[in-house]
Amino acid sequence: MSDTRSGHTTVISRTGRDRSNVAPPSRETASINRFPWDQTVYTLPSAPSGPRPASTATLSFDEPKNGAVEDGDRLEVVLTLEGGRIVEAASTDLTPDTGHVHIRLDGKLISMTYGLVQEVDLTTLAAGDHALEAEFVAADHGPFSPRVTTTVHFTTEGP
Repeated sequence: MSDTRSGHTTVISRTGRDRSNVAPPSRETASINRFPWDQTVYTLPSAPSGPRPASTATLSFDEPKNGAVEDGDRLEVVLTLEGGRIVEAASTDLTPDTGHVHIRLDGKLISMTYGLVQEVDLTTLAAGDHALEAEFVAADHGPFSPRVTTTVHFTTEGP
């Protein structure tokens, strides 16, 4: 979870692991991300031109586990980012270790997040198999080269 009242963000997962490599959010970010389970479909800005930088980061899912069966209305997503740092400001000054995370559900972008923990609303998903992909992207929303992605597959049960 995240506590932004103090101006610092410390994110602790259910496993108790510190997620302090998350930059403190601005007031605008806190408002935008106040309901991370919002299933708004986002449109990315125009693709950046020119060669893409390589990243030093790796990204992985802590939750959900691959092959999980989910029967609730919400899915807690917990990521681990190593060798990178989340920043909230968009910039064209790119570094290999700073960026933010894009999350796709069944190929549709559902979140551009400045954190490593969030909830995804499952109430509109049909029962069956689903793919959740997270990508650590550069500060300009463009991918690193090679891309820094991780995917987990899970199943939702019907009512």
